[in-house]
Amino acid sequence: RTSPEGSLEWIPHFGIPSHTFPEPSFWEFETTQQVSLALSDLSKVFAEEITWKEYFEMYPRANSRLDLATLPDSEGFVSYFLLDGFGKKQWTYCKAKTWMYYLLHKVKSK
Repeated sequence: RTSPEGSLEWIPHFGIPSHTFPEPSFWEFETTQQVSLALSDLSKVFAEEITWKEYFEMYPRANSRLDLATLPDSEGFVSYFLLDGFGKKQWTYCKAKTWMYYLLHKVKSK
């Protein structure tokens, strides 16, 4: 989008109103403890200990259109943070990999 000053600004997918493209499932957590618990329970989905339905009941998604939401990836996710930078609030993101990523990518054949 364009800022009030006329420069281009990057915004995350969930900041685009009325879009119609598929987007990753996402949540708005307040603490790192919530993220850790959600990731722990996500591993239970991939281990087939709980279903996606059970997981989404425990952790309702923040997507405005669930019909466009894709399932979470077992390998990791992207975190978004609204931070002060260069004199204004702006979105910053970082990639996070789950233990499942390292388990699946560090397998060595004998």
